[in-house]
Amino acid sequence: MTCLRFLQEGEFIRLQTWEAEDKDDEYVATQLGSACLASSLAPDDGVTVYKELQKARRRFVLETDLHIVYQVRNLH
Repeated sequence: MTCLRFLQEGEFIRLQTWEAEDKDDEYVATQLGSACLASSLAPDDGVTVYKELQKARRRFVLETDLHIVYQVRNLH
């Protein structure tokens, strides 16, 4: 149960409840959980990357939709 609590508090999984009586509640991966799994990041590293992306997202200003393409291209 400690593992499930950690994953829920870290927003890696959530409990999906169904209104239909014939289906049991089940845990499903969130977008963060799926991204960490796909990238092979450890949960702690995934949380760190997620927090950094959230900070960058708040400070990221686009002049046009194409501005992000130029920003990403200049990184390489």
